Amino acid sequence: MSDIIIVGGGVSGLAAAFELEKQGISYTLIEVKSRTGGHITTTQQNGFVMDGGTFAFARPDNWPLLDDLGLEDALFHMESPANRPLSAFRDGTQTLVDSLAARLTGRIIQRMAVTSLGITEDETGYNVCLENGLAMQAKGVIVAIPARYASRLFWTLQPDVATTLENYHYDEVTRVALGYTTENKPQKAPQSPPSVLFSALTSTDHPSRVPQGGLLVQAAIRVPLSNTTPEKLVDSICTSMNWNQPDEILVREWGEADPLTITAAPPALLRINDLLPAGIQVAGGCYQFLPLPQRTESARATARKVLAAVNA
Repeated sequence: MSDIIIVGGGVSGLAAAFELEKQGISYTLIEVKSRTGGHITTTQQNGFVMDGGTFAFARPDNWPLLDDLGLEDALFHMESPANRPLSAFRDGTQTLVDSLAARLTGRIIQRMAVTSLGITEDETGYNVCLENGLAMQAKGVIVAIPARYASRLFWTLQPDVATTLENYHYDEVTRVALGYTTENKPQKAPQSPPSVLFSALTSTDHPSRVPQGGLLVQAAIRVPLSNTTPEKLVDSICTSMNWNQPDEILVREWGEADPLTITAAPPALLRINDLLPAGIQVAGGCYQFLPLPQRTESARATARKVLAAVNA
C-alpha cells in the first residue's frame, strides 16, 4: 500500500508529489498521458522560446517552490499592457514542470487512467481502481485532474461531489504565440486586447525568449480550436491588431482554462474538499482562480493536509 496516490501529473500533481518527496513520504503518481506537465509545454522555434500553455503570470511576492527547486534566477520580469507586474520563465514555463519531475523518485505510472475511488474493506485506506481492471490501495489520495474527468471517480465514494463535478463547465481558451523578427515586428507594442474574445495579450522582447531585436506575443483567445483553424486565428489576430503575419507560430488549445461554474455557484465548489473524507482531497487550477505560483503552493498545501489526515 502506498502512503498516498496522486491522480494526475499536471503541475499541481507534480507539486503535490514534490511536497511528499521533501517529507520522505512514499507516493505513486498516476498520469493518463505519456508525459507529465499537463498543458504546460515549451517549444523552441528558430530562436523563439514559445509556450503552449501558461506564459506570463502575476509576479509573486514570494514563491517558496522556486527556492526549493533552485530556480531563484529562472524568472524575468515584465509589464503587461495594463501595467500589471508579470513574470515569466527565461527558458519557458516547461522549466518548472521539468524541474519538478526531475526531483521525483517515487513511483510514476503513465498512460493509465483511474476509473473509481472507494474505501478499503477494513476502512483504513482507499481503493484506487485502474482502467486495466487492477486496483491499488493507499492511505490517502490527491485528485489533481480536471473536474470533468474527476467526476466519475467519486460516484461510489461521494455522489454529491460527483454530481457537482459532472455539471462543471469551462471556458476553453486557445493560446496563440506569434514570433516576429526585428524586420517584421509591429511598429507599436501590443496594447489592450481588441475584443472580449481575448482573455490575455502579453508580449516580450527579452533576449532569453527572442532572437536579437525580435518580439514574442502570446494571445489567449476564447475560441475552441475545434471551431476554427490555427491559420484563421492568426489571421484574425493580425487583422484586429493591424500587424504583419508573424515569422513563427505556435497554437495550442487549453480545454480547462477558466472554470465557469465557480462563478455561477462558488459555495458548492469551494465545499468539495469539505464533503470528502479528509484522506482524499482535490487539487488543481480548475478548482480555484489562482495564478501559477499560488496554484503550486496550494497543491503543496493539499499534500500536507492529506498527509496530516493519514497520520491522524
